[in-house]
Amino acid sequence: MTPGFVSGGHDSGWTSSVLDDNCPAAVQDLMQTLLPTHNLTGVQIAVAPNGVLTCAGALGYAGSTTQRPMTPTTLMRIGSVSKTITGMAIAKLFEDGKLGLDDKAIDYVKDLQPANGPPDARWRNVTIRNVLQHSMGWTARLVASRSRIQ
Repeated sequence: MTPGFVSGGHDSGWTSSVLDDNCPAAVQDLMQTLLPTHNLTGVQIAVAPNGVLTCAGALGYAGSTTQRPMTPTTLMRIGSVSKTITGMAIAKLFEDGKLGLDDKAIDYVKDLQPANGPPDARWRNVTIRNVLQHSMGWTARLVASRSRIQ
């Protein structure tokens, strides 16, 4: 697939987008409406039916202050999107019986603890449910008192 430049479909203030030659007109139209409709600086899109990339594109800027053009390969921070993806992956593992919500998180993510063990023993009791709920099982008051001790 060779990226090509496609002129904007309406007066969105964006003059071009980078799209693969294989991108259908519907994808091109969608790209042109995303920015103004959702007040975005830039957007990337990928179409991959059955895991095969058939179309990739980008429109706008990678940064509003630098006005560096967005491309299909521009790296971006994913921010809180990863929480949704992680939650869905955990839901699937739970549904398949591969983990329990009350299992200890440290049993699955051993890299999160130092070789000599976690500095706070309560970390060993944090469950997958706690992680999903953003409730690690202790209060801020306890964290503050504990950190003064160490």
